[in-house]
Amino acid sequence: MFSTILSIFGCRNTPSVSVFSRALGPFTIETITKKGKTWNANYGRVNYTTISYDVKYKGEPLHFENKSIFEWK
Repeated sequence: MFSTILSIFGCRNTPSVSVFSRALGPFTIETITKKGKTWNANYGRVNYTTISYDVKYKGEPLHFENKSIFEWK
């Protein structure tokens, strides 16, 4: 019964994830796409797509300082 309720709200199915990598010199850009279903109070069950990016340098993730590169002095 509980799993039926979860499936109605789209909580039971795990999203599909696909990763596309592209090497540009020493950099690698990964595009991570997640697709699934979720519950929306206005429309009921709806599809969603989330896209995120990872940038790596020689296989290691890039790390940035907390300072903004757009900081004016």
